[in-house]
Amino acid sequence: RFISQYKDVSQQLGPITSALEEQKASLLADTILLDRLYGDSLEHSHRIGLYISAASGRLRELDEQDIPEMQHKADRSEDILFTQELYDLQGRRDDLDGRIHDLRLSSQAVKKSMPSLCIYQENGEMLVDKPTYTLVNTLPLWRKQFASAVKIYQSGSENVDLESLKEANDVLMATIEEGLQIAEQGKQNQQKALLQLQSTAKELYVALNASKARSQEVAGGATVEMNAED
Repeated sequence: RFISQYKDVSQQLGPITSALEEQKASLLADTILLDRLYGDSLEHSHRIGLYISAASGRLRELDEQDIPEMQHKADRSEDILFTQELYDLQGRRDDLDGRIHDLRLSSQAVKKSMPSLCIYQENGEMLVDKPTYTLVNTLPLWRKQFASAVKIYQSGSENVDLESLKEANDVLMATIEEGLQIAEQGKQNQQKALLQLQSTAKELYVALNASKARSQEVAGGATVEMNAED
């Protein structure tokens, strides 16, 4: 009966081990993806910062140089084209100012969300260790203890410590159950963080490209330059 019970438990460990391996692989894959998306979000945020800086410089040029010069021309000439050009330039100036304001709001929102995402990221790395610990330490120890007990039992000895074996079995089952629960919770948390990061990265990317395209129209064809690759 003792050997039969041992075989039954060993057979049950097969699917459990496979489940732990799958959870570990899934958590690891999500952690890698989180790292990449987190890095992408930081990169886009940095590039938006560069754009804001460059666009703010162009805004100062419009306020301090281009618009005053055009205002001076419009005031000194009766040519309505100067007045229209002044009106257009002021409109572009206001559009650029609004774009900078929107980008600053986006950048601030992203910066506020990054710490919590960083925590998800770190927790994900820690959660990968739980199924790894179970697979590398708890299971081999259990198998060693029971294999030793089986040998003693088969030799006809009565020195099999059943109480210790029961305790080892309980510890194993509890550790496996905890590992599966933690891995499942970690999977849910990582999925939540992934969705948030994907949304953040997409919003930053769209905002950055829209602003770069719009900047070419803002100041009479003068493009706001950024020291970053597309």
